[in-house]
Amino acid sequence: MLYEDGHMAKSEKIQGEDGKIYDIDENRVCSNNSNSAEDEWNRKIDNFINIALNERVENTGFIENQVKKMKRKRRIGCILMDFATMEVLIIEIYQIAHHGEEEKVKYKKLYIVFIILLILCLSCGCRTNLHAKGERFIDYNDGVETLSNEEAINLVKEITAFMDTGIETGEDVEGLNGENFAYFKNKEDENTLEIYHRNYIKDSAYEYLTGMYKITGFRERMGKAKKNLNSGYIRYKLNSTGDFYILSREDNEICIEAIFNKDSSLGEGMPDTDKGQIFLTLCDDNKWRISRISQWYDDLVFYELEEYIDEFFDTQNNIKEDYEAFIKEYGYDKNGNKIPMQVLRYLPKDEILINSGSGSLEEFGNMYILRILSKLATHLVYEEIYARHGKIYPKYSIEYNYFNGLDWYKENKEFSENDLSDIERHNLEIIKAHLEEF
Repeated sequence: MLYEDGHMAKSEKIQGEDGKIYDIDENRVCSNNSNSAEDEWNRKIDNFINIALNERVENTGFIENQVKKMKRKRRIGCILMDFATMEVLIIEIYQIAHHGEEEKVKYKKLYIVFIILLILCLSCGCRTNLHAKGERFIDYNDGVETLSNEEAINLVKEITAFMDTGIETGEDVEGLNGENFAYFKNKEDENTLEIYHRNYIKDSAYEYLTGMYKITGFRERMGKAKKNLNSGYIRYKLNSTGDFYILSREDNEICIEAIFNKDSSLGEGMPDTDKGQIFLTLCDDNKWRISRISQWYDDLVFYELEEYIDEFFDTQNNIKEDYEAFIKEYGYDKNGNKIPMQVLRYLPKDEILINSGSGSLEEFGNMYILRILSKLATHLVYEEIYARHGKIYPKYSIEYNYFNGLDWYKENKEFSENDLSDIERHNLEIIKAHLEEF
């Protein structure tokens, strides 16, 4: 092709007999344009595949240690695939604009294919980003060896949220008290709970949490108390949607502070919310686990009095100060050391030392029993001698609550110290001396 001034155009395009488009440069050298475009297209496809494969290999290498980083890389990989697809799509649009009719038909088909691929990639990216708002910290079974403060809080939140509201229940549990519980609806929830226990919660903390959220194992399956049922004795429940703060951190322990909410079985004299702690410990297998939960009321139940707590306290009338005075008096010795508060009896609602009113404590092996009793139980043994005669105690004191729950106790408005026998006075002296040792 010549311009008006007589010089040749640098290049021109002609269509050969084979239907392909050829470039003719100023030296009249012919080259197949479609081949170079096809080479470019193949190169872009190779890059696209390499990006996807490399991103996948990189992701799988992070699965066992940093799940959050892995998910971030997945999202980045999805974005990279989107860009690669868009680049290829731009090339195809260019091909359509610069080729003949037959070539345009060919590239239009590829154009449609890449439009579909781009839509799929964008959809995948959108789903990933939407899921990220509620993504789970734990989605593998090997435990965690490293935890940042944020990750520690996320781990606790995920587990407690699952136990609190994440388990869907189905049919009622059969048998005694079954009307108050329902089986897990999904078997997967039982498997999830097992994974949490095995890899992320030590045994005692697991028992504490399942007691708190009223989850229990039955003969056939796992079950959970029905909603709004105030059963059990752990009556402050960790608020899984509340605020969590790092209270302290050492090399092998993280302490998180959180809010606990009381249930309706406790009266107005008890605070509606109270603070407690969750401890995570780096265990011997170098994995972090929830090792201890601590909230003062729940601790008193779980570690000390268990179901007997209602023998000492009136849930509707005793207030927090009553519990605190009780713990201070019977939960510590004279040196300020923490001591157990369990009460041992032959039978529920029975006397602790049955013979303390009829014979000397030096007889019947009672001195051995006295030596193994807690400070609280020893105090009750002391008061048992008075209670047999109907001594009246201040309303809602622990002695009032305890003895009024026993069938044999009857108040005696005429009670006097003179009602005691010499043996009872002797035994009181022995018990009092033992109490002073604590």
